[in-house]
Amino acid sequence: MKILHVCFSRSWGGLEKNSFDLALAQKNAGRDVLYACRKNVSLERELINHGVPCASFADVVPYIDLRVMLKLRKIVRSGGFGVVHGTHTEDLGLIVPALLGLDDVKFFFTLQMNVAGPKKDPYHRFEYGRIRRMFVSSPVLKESALKNLPVNEGQLMVVPYGIDADVYKPAWDERSRVGLGFKPDAVVLGVLARLDPPKGQFEAIRAMPTILEIHPGAVLMLVGDESADHKGAEVKRLRDEVERLKLGDKVLFVPDVRGAEQAKYLNAMDVFLSPSHFETHSTSMMMAQLCAVPIVGTNAGGTPHQLEYGKYGELVEPKDPVSLAAGTLRVLDDLQAARRRAEEFRRRAADEYDMKKVVERILAEYRRD
Repeated sequence: MKILHVCFSRSWGGLEKNSFDLALAQKNAGRDVLYACRKNVSLERELINHGVPCASFADVVPYIDLRVMLKLRKIVRSGGFGVVHGTHTEDLGLIVPALLGLDDVKFFFTLQMNVAGPKKDPYHRFEYGRIRRMFVSSPVLKESALKNLPVNEGQLMVVPYGIDADVYKPAWDERSRVGLGFKPDAVVLGVLARLDPPKGQFEAIRAMPTILEIHPGAVLMLVGDESADHKGAEVKRLRDEVERLKLGDKVLFVPDVRGAEQAKYLNAMDVFLSPSHFETHSTSMMMAQLCAVPIVGTNAGGTPHQLEYGKYGELVEPKDPVSLAAGTLRVLDDLQAARRRAEEFRRRAADEYDMKKVVERILAEYRRD
């Protein structure tokens, strides 16, 4: 079975990382994988660094790039690829025309972004009608897809993103925290996400003065790089707010990290904050769950379902620093109880999110007639 993954996104966020992780895991499982991506982007660099074969495209024009369509078609036909797997909705307008007449090629798609409104016109019926199976990360996203896309129940399958449960696991170590620059008695709050207005780092910063009134040793750690759409602007906006609120060394900016290094930062956190305005199913929250870190998340999108409506994390209102501060303080008021809840959920999450099992589920769909 030869598998061609396609993602022409310029960004390097959850969507691109999840697609990359799947392709890498399939390669490591012995599958013949090729990845089509843009040239000179983070995704291409990661593929090369990890030895995943890639076909790089320069100057991709979404929807209408005939040159890209023809090149994709040539790759599929000459390479004997039986499976094509997409993950970026903009790419559908390039992939589907490239597969015209290639009825023996199975096309799969992982939907990661919420569908904001109806897309059931003839053009979208043409695009989505070619998808053999669409993987969605949560029932919330499945419901959104059924409501707004020209797909049927039989096309959709709920499969969580895969995470390496051997890397993301509880490993709290006081010496490690000190090595990262934290005082032994610090209360470390953390956000792990690209720096982008909808991810809510701004609200997390604005929540800090209230939290510091009760916990003067609290520190906020923001792990992630700027989104490609906000390069040079978002860090400035966040740092300006830190300066305005006189938070000084109470807010720490950490560049994007992956794998074991990312797990180290997660395990340094006392509380994981997910102040995003809307998430379908947060990958960084999955990682925090596997590390058994207590979570405060927003009551929007798929986050309530992911936290079982408050059973395994505190829910607060989105875009509301006051609510975020109050929810964080509730967790800190009884941190040991929050840690017990997190550990309880971790046992189930380790089985549900395990990358090896996710890969097998997806490969089984590839093989299905």
